[in-house]
Amino acid sequence: MSLPGGRYLFRSLALLLPALLLAGCPTDVDDPVTPPLPANAIVIGMIQPQASGPSLEKELAARLAIQEINAAGGVNGRPLALQIAYDGNNNAVLGVQAAQQLVDSGVVAIIGANASRVTLPVAEQVTIPAGVALISPGSTSPLVSQLVDNDTVWRIPPSDALQGRLLAEKVWDEGHNTVAVFSLDEPYGQGLAGAFRDRFLALGGSIHAEAVAPSSRESGFSTEIDALYAGGTPSVLMLFTFAVPTVNLLREIVTAKGSLPMLYGVDGNMTTDTLNNAPSQAAGMRGSTPAAASNSPEFQRFLDAYVGATGFVPGSNTENAYDAVYLVALALAAAGSNERADVVAQLRSVSGPDGAAAVKVGPGDFAAALAAIAAGDDIDYEGASGPVDFDAQGDPSAATYLYQEIRLVAGVLQLVTLETIPYP
Repeated sequence: MSLPGGRYLFRSLALLLPALLLAGCPTDVDDPVTPPLPANAIVIGMIQPQASGPSLEKELAARLAIQEINAAGGVNGRPLALQIAYDGNNNAVLGVQAAQQLVDSGVVAIIGANASRVTLPVAEQVTIPAGVALISPGSTSPLVSQLVDNDTVWRIPPSDALQGRLLAEKVWDEGHNTVAVFSLDEPYGQGLAGAFRDRFLALGGSIHAEAVAPSSRESGFSTEIDALYAGGTPSVLMLFTFAVPTVNLLREIVTAKGSLPMLYGVDGNMTTDTLNNAPSQAAGMRGSTPAAASNSPEFQRFLDAYVGATGFVPGSNTENAYDAVYLVALALAAAGSNERADVVAQLRSVSGPDGAAAVKVGPGDFAAALAAIAAGDDIDYEGASGPVDFDAQGDPSAATYLYQEIRLVAGVLQLVTLETIPYP
């Protein structure tokens, strides 16, 4: 899961509500799965954590894509529409209920969930048995790739199997051959820790100590600190967790030990929340964050359209929701029909080139895509988030990462990008 970083701005529901109303969003958020829909609409479902904040930005992006697609004539002569259900801020039980409501209402595909701990049970309990494509805009756990899913589970962001390997290589290249590892007992933290560990050990590194905290705990880490320091003070501490437990762990280490080891983190804790609350000793912490290829023409077209529609800069992973809608629409158009099975059958075909003569289409190009499909051409969607190109597990086959460092500038912690890394 990626959280907003330096180039992104949070927006309130009050500021974004006019744009949502223009897009036809229901105003009654207490009844999120039964909005008024256009007649004869093809409906895409979307599971959101909540009805405000960064979640709302993803909804706006999905609605922007639908607006563009409908302006180009819709899909197979019918308009697209979006139906929202909420999972109570990444609650797995509520996520399963939301997914079942969407499936029962007849959606052709579902965009969601955001968190891996919701996506996994939603897939296993609802969408895989129903044969409905589930496309996550935010779930990054390697466990998603291991689902026996009949080719129904996909995601726009890269698997943390890539990020864990990248970070292991950066730590090794920077001269560290022994590390301690702290993580949470949940899919995101364990997936990253496992991928890092496998690559770091393969490079010749060793693990000084490991500590795994319950996913429900955000403070009170004395037992874990004792485990991390049991063999002496670690020279490097890897943090595979989120901002709040990261901040509290670091404060507790400073109180107990007086200083911090060299720190490395990931997208879950290289965030503004960490900057605003961590002790000043966190300066020097480095880490990786998956990011859109922001210099690409595809991202720039999405950015211009999003800012033009809303007046605001989009948040992290916002482009992923936009791309998910385009891929569903392209899959249906390529199939020439609007059944759930068509999405599953065509997603991989439209996400990447099937031959040298593939026609590249991107944000805002739906009319051109329809013309190419009508001419019998192969479609290669180059998204706002990047090339996408799904592999055999339904994951993007490559990614772009920001490699960043936390610095103390005039008494304030700031996040500085050291490198932008295409990987692998």
